[in-house]
Amino acid sequence: MSLSSLFSFFFGGGGALPDGEVSNPLVSHWPGLTVGDCIWMDGATSVAYARGALIPDIAIQLYGSPSEVLIEKAAKSLVWNLHYYTTLVDCVQDAGRIEELKAGVGPEAVAAVEQRVADLENEVARLKSELEGAGQQQASLREQLKESHGRVRSMEGELLDLSRILEEARSSVMKAEEALVEEI
Repeated sequence: MSLSSLFSFFFGGGGALPDGEVSNPLVSHWPGLTVGDCIWMDGATSVAYARGALIPDIAIQLYGSPSEVLIEKAAKSLVWNLHYYTTLVDCVQDAGRIEELKAGVGPEAVAAVEQRVADLENEVARLKSELEGAGQQQASLREQLKESHGRVRSMEGELLDLSRILEEARSSVMKAEEALVEEI
């Protein structure tokens, strides 16, 4: 069996391959094949291959499934193939655009990007210095707040002392009044 006879079988309507019987069962012949076997060199093996006997799972699915299932599988296959090809085309186009951008970037664009980078670096430096200044101001304000709290505490202590003195003075005035009233 030659390659030309196999070619003529597929494209020429049967060629010189021996006919297989329609009633022959679709039995897998995979266990008998090895890596080095050439199925087109053996007439019986090539007939079994041409009838689909060497791919029994596909044959069973094809002849044993209802037409709705086959149509669904074909539709899914079409969708997945379309998705695959679309993704492949997108990747190729993206790669082409990236190459164009890398190759076609003009000096004006590079200068504009470098200027933008320099402006952003200056802005970052300015914001860092403002942040440091705000941190120092926050530290001094916290220190002033602590001092103010200390002064408030001492004033509260003085107020308590003065309140005690006032109460003592009132009580002594009351005693003096009572003593004066008794004398009169």
